[in-house]
Amino acid sequence: MNNKIICLLSSLVIVIFAAVFSYAADYKVFSAEIVFSSVTPASITHSAITTVSSINGILKAKAYVDFGSNNLSAVADLRYYVNGQSLNISTVSKGAINHRTEFYIATPKLNSSDTSVSYQLKITLQDSSGSTSYLYWPSSSTYQSVNIVNSSSNVVTASGGGTVKFESGNQQYGDTEIVFSSGTFATDQTITITELTLPSMSPSYSGGVSTSQMVALYSVTPLGITLGAPARATFYYGTETSATRFELMRSDDQITWEKVSNVTTDLTNKTVSADITKTGYYAIYVSGSLSDNDYRPAKRVVVQGRDVFKFNNLSDGDSVKIYNVNGKRIREIKSGDAEGFKWDGRRDSGSYAESGTYIYQIKVKDKGKLISGTIAFVK
Repeated sequence: MNNKIICLLSSLVIVIFAAVFSYAADYKVFSAEIVFSSVTPASITHSAITTVSSINGILKAKAYVDFGSNNLSAVADLRYYVNGQSLNISTVSKGAINHRTEFYIATPKLNSSDTSVSYQLKITLQDSSGSTSYLYWPSSSTYQSVNIVNSSSNVVTASGGGTVKFESGNQQYGDTEIVFSSGTFATDQTITITELTLPSMSPSYSGGVSTSQMVALYSVTPLGITLGAPARATFYYGTETSATRFELMRSDDQITWEKVSNVTTDLTNKTVSADITKTGYYAIYVSGSLSDNDYRPAKRVVVQGRDVFKFNNLSDGDSVKIYNVNGKRIREIKSGDAEGFKWDGRRDSGSYAESGTYIYQIKVKDKGKLISGTIAFVK
Protein backbone atom coordinates (compact mmCIF):
# COMPACT_ATOMS: atom_id res chain seq x y z
CA MET A 1 0.00 0.00 0.00
CA ASN A 2 1.63 3.24 -1.09
CA ASN A 3 1.99 6.34 1.00
CA LYS A 4 -0.85 8.18 -0.75
CA ILE A 5 -3.35 5.44 0.11
CA ILE A 6 -2.10 5.28 3.71
CA CYS A 7 -2.47 9.04 4.10
CA LEU A 8 -5.94 8.94 2.59
CA LEU A 9 -7.08 6.18 4.95
CA SER A 10 -5.58 7.98 7.94
CA SER A 11 -7.43 11.18 7.02
CA LEU A 12 -10.67 9.27 6.62
CA VAL A 13 -10.31 7.65 10.05
CA ILE A 14 -9.64 11.03 11.64
CA VAL A 15 -12.70 12.52 9.96
CA ILE A 16 -14.90 9.60 11.09
CA PHE A 17 -13.68 9.87 14.69
CA ALA A 18 -14.12 13.63 14.63
CA ALA A 19 -17.64 13.23 13.33
CA VAL A 20 -18.47 10.69 16.03
CA PHE A 21 -17.07 12.92 18.79
CA SER A 22 -18.86 15.91 17.32
CA TYR A 23 -22.14 14.02 17.13
CA ALA A 24 -21.71 12.74 20.68
CA ALA A 25 -21.02 16.25 21.95
CA ASP A 26 -24.00 17.62 20.08
CA TYR A 27 -26.18 14.78 21.40
CA LYS A 28 -25.24 15.55 25.00
CA VAL A 29 -26.12 19.22 24.55
CA PHE A 30 -29.37 18.31 22.87
CA SER A 31 -30.37 15.82 25.56
CA ALA A 32 -29.71 18.41 28.27
CA GLU A 33 -32.12 20.77 26.58
CA ILE A 34 -35.02 18.32 26.31
CA VAL A 35 -38.10 19.66 28.13
CA PHE A 36 -40.46 16.96 29.30
CA SER A 37 -43.91 18.57 29.30
CA SER A 38 -45.84 17.56 32.42
CA VAL A 39 -48.65 20.07 32.33
CA THR A 40 -50.85 16.99 32.15
CA PRO A 41 -51.92 14.97 33.98
CA ALA A 42 -53.40 17.66 36.18
CA SER A 43 -56.54 17.80 38.29
CA ILE A 44 -58.79 20.35 39.94
CA THR A 45 -60.44 19.78 43.32
CA HIS A 46 -63.44 21.87 44.33
CA SER A 47 -66.45 21.33 46.61
CA ALA A 48 -69.67 22.44 44.98
CA ILE A 49 -71.36 25.58 46.26
CA THR A 50 -75.10 25.02 46.65
CA THR A 51 -76.28 28.28 48.22
CA VAL A 52 -75.19 31.90 48.33
CA SER A 53 -76.32 34.27 51.05
CA SER A 54 -78.68 36.92 49.71
CA ILE A 55 -77.48 39.26 52.47
CA ASN A 56 -73.73 38.96 51.82
CA GLY A 57 -74.37 38.41 48.11
CA ILE A 58 -70.98 37.06 47.01
CA LEU A 59 -70.10 33.66 45.54
CA LYS A 60 -66.44 32.93 46.34
CA ALA A 61 -65.11 29.59 45.15
CA LYS A 62 -62.13 27.73 46.60
CA ALA A 63 -60.25 25.39 44.26
CA TYR A 64 -57.02 23.38 44.37
CA VAL A 65 -55.05 22.46 41.26
CA ASP A 66 -52.54 19.58 41.33
CA PHE A 67 -49.99 18.85 38.59
CA GLY A 68 -46.57 17.26 38.13
CA SER A 69 -44.39 20.11 36.90
CA ASN A 70 -42.54 23.06 38.39
CA ASN A 71 -42.78 26.70 37.44
CA LEU A 72 -46.07 26.73 35.62
CA SER A 73 -48.17 29.81 35.19
CA ALA A 74 -51.86 29.40 36.00
CA VAL A 75 -54.97 31.43 35.33
CA ALA A 76 -58.31 30.64 36.98
CA ASP A 77 -61.54 31.88 35.44
CA LEU A 78 -64.84 31.88 37.32
CA ARG A 79 -67.46 31.89 34.57
CA TYR A 80 -70.99 32.57 35.76
CA TYR A 81 -74.55 33.42 34.78
CA VAL A 82 -76.86 35.38 37.09
CA ASN A 83 -80.56 34.47 36.84
CA GLY A 84 -79.66 32.37 33.79
CA GLN A 85 -78.58 35.37 31.72
CA SER A 86 -75.39 37.12 30.58
CA LEU A 87 -72.11 35.22 30.97
CA ASN A 88 -69.54 37.05 33.14
CA ILE A 89 -65.96 36.12 33.96
CA SER A 90 -63.80 36.87 37.02
CA THR A 91 -60.10 35.99 36.75
CA VAL A 92 -57.21 35.25 39.13
CA SER A 93 -53.70 34.78 37.70
CA LYS A 94 -50.64 33.16 39.27
CA GLY A 95 -47.15 32.51 37.90
CA ALA A 96 -44.21 30.21 38.72
CA ILE A 97 -46.22 27.83 40.87
CA ASN A 98 -45.11 24.39 41.97
CA HIS A 99 -47.13 21.17 41.89
CA ARG A 100 -50.16 22.47 43.80
CA THR A 101 -51.82 25.83 44.11
CA GLU A 102 -54.92 27.23 45.75
CA PHE A 103 -57.34 29.68 44.19
CA TYR A 104 -60.00 31.90 45.73
CA ILE A 105 -62.03 33.54 43.01
CA ALA A 106 -65.22 35.54 43.48
CA THR A 107 -68.09 37.24 41.73
CA PRO A 108 -68.74 40.92 42.42
CA LYS A 109 -71.53 41.54 44.90
CA LEU A 110 -74.84 40.32 43.52
CA ASN A 111 -78.00 42.39 43.44
CA SER A 112 -80.69 41.92 46.08
CA SER A 113 -83.17 40.96 43.32
CA ASP A 114 -81.01 38.06 42.04
CA THR A 115 -82.34 34.58 42.79
CA SER A 116 -79.79 32.20 41.26
CA VAL A 117 -76.29 31.95 39.87
CA SER A 118 -74.65 29.20 37.79
CA TYR A 119 -70.88 28.90 37.70
CA GLN A 120 -68.01 26.99 36.11
CA LEU A 121 -64.29 26.97 36.94
CA LYS A 122 -61.75 27.01 34.10
CA ILE A 123 -58.04 26.65 34.89
CA THR A 124 -55.39 27.36 32.24
CA LEU A 125 -51.90 25.92 32.89
CA GLN A 126 -48.85 26.79 30.80
CA ASP A 127 -45.30 25.44 31.14
CA SER A 128 -41.99 27.08 30.19
CA SER A 129 -42.14 25.61 26.68
CA GLY A 130 -45.51 27.25 26.04
CA SER A 131 -47.49 24.01 26.22
CA THR A 132 -50.99 24.78 27.49
CA SER A 133 -53.57 22.62 29.24
CA TYR A 134 -57.14 23.40 30.30
CA LEU A 135 -59.06 22.06 33.28
CA TYR A 136 -62.78 22.52 33.91
CA TRP A 137 -65.14 22.01 36.81
CA PRO A 138 -67.82 20.53 36.67
CA SER A 139 -66.90 20.04 32.96
CA SER A 140 -66.21 22.11 29.87
CA SER A 141 -69.91 22.18 28.99
CA THR A 142 -71.73 22.16 32.35
CA TYR A 143 -72.33 24.66 35.16
CA GLN A 144 -73.10 24.29 38.87
CA SER A 145 -76.50 25.77 39.80
CA VAL A 146 -76.73 27.75 43.04
CA ASN A 147 -79.71 29.29 44.80
CA ILE A 148 -79.39 32.75 46.32
CA VAL A 149 -81.25 32.42 49.62
CA ASN A 150 -81.40 33.77 53.16
CA SER A 151 -82.36 30.59 55.04
CA SER A 152 -81.79 26.87 55.43
CA SER A 153 -83.87 24.18 57.18
CA ASN A 154 -83.38 20.64 58.39
CA VAL A 155 -85.26 18.11 60.51
CA VAL A 156 -83.65 17.50 63.90
CA THR A 157 -84.85 14.22 65.38
CA ALA A 158 -85.53 13.61 69.05
CA SER A 159 -83.56 10.37 69.02
CA GLY A 160 -80.56 11.30 66.90
CA GLY A 161 -80.30 15.07 66.85
CA GLY A 162 -79.00 16.70 63.67
CA THR A 163 -77.25 19.66 62.07
CA VAL A 164 -78.71 22.72 60.40
CA LYS A 165 -76.25 24.54 58.15
CA PHE A 166 -76.60 27.82 56.29
CA GLU A 167 -73.81 28.21 53.72
CA SER A 168 -72.75 31.77 52.98
CA GLY A 169 -71.39 30.88 49.52
CA ASN A 170 -67.99 32.30 50.49
CA GLN A 171 -65.66 29.28 50.71
CA GLN A 172 -62.73 31.32 51.98
CA TYR A 173 -64.43 31.56 55.37
CA GLY A 174 -66.76 29.55 57.58
CA ASP A 175 -70.50 28.95 57.54
CA THR A 176 -73.35 29.29 60.00
CA GLU A 177 -74.44 26.00 61.53
CA ILE A 178 -75.99 24.56 64.68
CA VAL A 179 -75.30 21.02 65.86
CA PHE A 180 -78.06 19.48 68.01
CA SER A 181 -77.46 16.33 70.06
CA SER A 182 -79.96 13.56 70.71
CA GLY A 183 -82.50 14.51 73.34
CA THR A 184 -82.39 18.21 72.49
CA PHE A 185 -86.06 18.09 71.52
CA ALA A 186 -88.86 15.93 72.92
CA THR A 187 -90.24 15.44 69.38
CA ASP A 188 -88.78 15.86 65.91
CA GLN A 189 -88.44 19.51 64.93
CA THR A 190 -87.84 21.31 61.63
CA ILE A 191 -85.31 23.99 62.54
CA THR A 192 -84.67 26.95 60.23
CA ILE A 193 -81.73 29.36 60.31
CA THR A 194 -82.52 32.65 58.57
CA GLU A 195 -80.03 35.45 57.95
CA LEU A 196 -81.76 38.80 58.44
CA THR A 197 -81.02 42.25 57.06
CA LEU A 198 -79.57 44.48 59.76
CA PRO A 199 -82.17 46.95 61.05
CA SER A 200 -81.54 50.63 60.36
CA MET A 201 -82.73 51.48 63.87
CA SER A 202 -82.42 49.16 66.82
CA PRO A 203 -83.50 49.17 70.43
CA SER A 204 -80.62 48.56 72.78
CA TYR A 205 -80.33 45.69 75.18
CA SER A 206 -79.65 46.13 78.89
CA GLY A 207 -75.96 46.84 78.19
CA GLY A 208 -76.79 49.73 75.85
CA VAL A 209 -75.45 48.30 72.57
CA SER A 210 -76.97 49.92 69.46
CA THR A 211 -77.45 48.74 65.88
CA SER A 212 -74.32 50.60 64.81
CA GLN A 213 -72.35 47.86 66.58
CA MET A 214 -74.38 44.96 65.15
CA VAL A 215 -72.64 43.15 62.26
CA ALA A 216 -74.86 40.09 61.70
CA LEU A 217 -78.37 39.00 62.65
CA TYR A 218 -80.00 35.54 62.49
CA SER A 219 -83.22 33.90 63.58
CA VAL A 220 -83.38 30.27 64.73
CA THR A 221 -86.99 29.14 64.48
CA PRO A 222 -89.41 28.07 65.85
CA LEU A 223 -88.70 30.85 68.34
CA GLY A 224 -88.58 30.47 72.09
CA ILE A 225 -87.91 26.72 72.45
CA THR A 226 -85.80 25.80 75.48
CA LEU A 227 -83.40 23.03 74.47
CA GLY A 228 -83.13 19.80 76.42
CA ALA A 229 -79.35 19.87 75.88
CA PRO A 230 -77.04 22.68 74.76
CA ALA A 231 -76.48 22.95 71.00
CA ARG A 232 -73.20 24.10 69.48
CA ALA A 233 -73.87 27.16 67.33
CA THR A 234 -71.46 28.87 64.91
CA PHE A 235 -72.49 32.14 63.27
CA TYR A 236 -70.70 33.74 60.31
CA TYR A 237 -70.33 37.49 60.74
CA GLY A 238 -69.06 38.23 57.23
CA THR A 239 -66.35 40.49 55.86
CA GLU A 240 -67.92 43.93 56.31
CA THR A 241 -66.09 44.68 59.55
CA SER A 242 -62.43 44.77 60.54
CA ALA A 243 -63.23 44.47 64.26
CA THR A 244 -61.53 41.71 66.24
CA ARG A 245 -63.71 41.45 69.37
CA PHE A 246 -67.34 40.37 69.33
CA GLU A 247 -70.26 39.48 71.57
CA LEU A 248 -73.13 37.14 70.76
CA MET A 249 -76.56 38.30 71.90
CA ARG A 250 -79.91 36.46 72.06
CA SER A 251 -83.47 37.80 72.03
CA ASP A 252 -87.04 36.55 71.83
CA ASP A 253 -88.39 39.74 70.27
CA GLN A 254 -85.40 41.84 69.01
CA ILE A 255 -86.20 44.38 71.75
CA THR A 256 -84.60 42.92 74.87
CA TRP A 257 -81.20 41.35 74.34
CA GLU A 258 -79.03 39.22 76.63
CA LYS A 259 -75.42 38.15 76.32
CA VAL A 260 -74.52 34.58 75.43
CA SER A 261 -71.66 33.41 77.65
CA ASN A 262 -68.42 31.66 76.71
CA VAL A 263 -68.28 32.92 73.12
CA THR A 264 -65.21 32.12 71.04
CA THR A 265 -64.17 34.10 67.95
CA ASP A 266 -62.47 32.61 64.89
CA LEU A 267 -60.94 35.55 62.99
CA THR A 268 -59.67 33.23 60.24
CA ASN A 269 -63.14 31.89 59.41
CA LYS A 270 -65.01 35.09 60.40
CA THR A 271 -67.25 33.26 62.88
CA VAL A 272 -68.27 33.27 66.53
CA SER A 273 -69.28 30.10 68.37
CA ALA A 274 -71.04 29.23 71.63
CA ASP A 275 -73.28 26.66 73.27
CA ILE A 276 -76.89 27.87 73.10
CA THR A 277 -79.82 26.69 75.22
CA LYS A 278 -82.76 28.34 73.47
CA THR A 279 -83.91 29.20 69.96
CA GLY A 280 -84.60 32.82 69.04
CA TYR A 281 -82.83 35.78 67.44
CA TYR A 282 -79.04 35.85 67.54
CA ALA A 283 -77.01 38.97 66.81
CA ILE A 284 -73.27 39.48 66.62
CA TYR A 285 -72.08 42.78 68.09
CA VAL A 286 -68.70 44.45 68.06
CA SER A 287 -67.46 44.24 71.63
CA GLY A 288 -66.19 47.03 73.87
CA SER A 289 -64.75 50.36 72.86
CA LEU A 290 -63.87 50.58 69.19
CA SER A 291 -60.48 51.34 67.69
CA ASP A 292 -60.08 53.69 64.72
CA ASN A 293 -59.79 50.67 62.40
CA ASP A 294 -63.22 49.46 63.48
CA TYR A 295 -64.74 52.44 61.62
CA ARG A 296 -62.63 52.26 58.47
CA PRO A 297 -63.87 50.55 55.26
CA ALA A 298 -62.66 46.97 54.82
CA LYS A 299 -62.13 47.56 51.10
CA ARG A 300 -59.43 49.98 49.97
CA VAL A 301 -60.24 49.88 46.24
CA VAL A 302 -63.73 49.89 44.70
CA VAL A 303 -64.67 49.56 41.03
CA GLN A 304 -67.71 51.54 39.86
CA GLY A 305 -70.84 49.41 39.73
CA ARG A 306 -69.29 46.45 41.55
CA ASP A 307 -69.26 47.43 45.19
CA VAL A 308 -69.08 50.36 47.60
CA PHE A 309 -66.91 51.64 50.43
CA LYS A 310 -68.73 50.80 53.64
CA PHE A 311 -67.77 52.73 56.76
CA ASN A 312 -68.41 50.53 59.77
CA ASN A 313 -70.07 50.98 63.15
CA LEU A 314 -71.49 54.45 62.45
CA SER A 315 -74.95 55.74 63.42
CA ASP A 316 -77.06 58.88 63.08
CA GLY A 317 -75.07 61.90 64.22
CA ASP A 318 -71.82 60.58 62.77
CA SER A 319 -70.55 61.74 59.37
CA VAL A 320 -68.09 60.90 56.59
CA LYS A 321 -66.49 63.47 54.28
CA ILE A 322 -64.68 62.54 51.06
CA TYR A 323 -61.96 64.81 49.61
CA ASN A 324 -59.90 64.65 46.44
CA VAL A 325 -56.11 64.87 46.64
CA ASN A 326 -56.31 68.64 46.17
CA GLY A 327 -58.29 68.94 49.38
CA LYS A 328 -61.64 69.72 47.74
CA ARG A 329 -64.63 68.07 49.44
CA ILE A 330 -66.71 66.14 46.92
CA ARG A 331 -69.10 64.22 49.17
CA GLU A 332 -70.53 64.33 52.69
CA ILE A 333 -72.49 61.41 54.13
CA LYS A 334 -74.52 62.28 57.21
CA SER A 335 -76.70 59.21 57.61
CA GLY A 336 -76.74 55.59 56.54
CA ASP A 337 -79.36 53.03 55.58
CA ALA A 338 -80.05 49.44 56.64
CA GLU A 339 -76.54 48.47 55.51
CA GLY A 340 -74.72 51.42 57.08
CA PHE A 341 -72.74 54.41 55.81
CA LYS A 342 -71.59 53.84 52.21
CA TRP A 343 -69.88 55.69 49.37
CA ASP A 344 -70.34 54.45 45.80
CA GLY A 345 -67.97 56.92 44.17
CA ARG A 346 -70.51 59.67 43.52
CA ARG A 347 -70.14 63.37 44.25
CA ASP A 348 -72.79 65.31 46.16
CA SER A 349 -74.17 66.32 42.73
CA GLY A 350 -74.87 62.67 41.88
CA SER A 351 -72.22 62.28 39.15
CA TYR A 352 -69.36 59.85 39.54
CA ALA A 353 -65.96 61.13 40.63
CA GLU A 354 -62.91 60.50 38.48
CA SER A 355 -60.73 57.45 39.00
CA GLY A 356 -58.06 58.13 41.60
CA THR A 357 -57.13 58.29 45.25
CA TYR A 358 -59.42 60.02 47.74
CA ILE A 359 -59.13 61.03 51.38
CA TYR A 360 -61.91 60.28 53.87
CA GLN A 361 -62.54 61.83 57.26
CA ILE A 362 -64.84 60.07 59.70
CA LYS A 363 -66.35 62.08 62.52
CA VAL A 364 -67.85 60.01 65.32
CA LYS A 365 -70.03 62.04 67.65
CA ASP A 366 -68.70 60.24 70.72
CA LYS A 367 -65.04 60.66 69.78
CA GLY A 368 -63.05 63.83 70.11
CA LYS A 369 -61.00 63.38 66.94
CA LEU A 370 -61.29 62.73 63.20
CA ILE A 371 -60.41 59.36 61.70
CA SER A 372 -58.71 59.76 58.32
CA GLY A 373 -57.46 57.48 55.58
CA THR A 374 -57.17 56.97 51.82
CA ILE A 375 -59.21 54.90 49.38
CA ALA A 376 -59.05 54.41 45.61
CA PHE A 377 -62.01 54.60 43.24
CA VAL A 378 -61.85 53.08 39.72
CA LYS A 379 -64.37 53.89 37.00
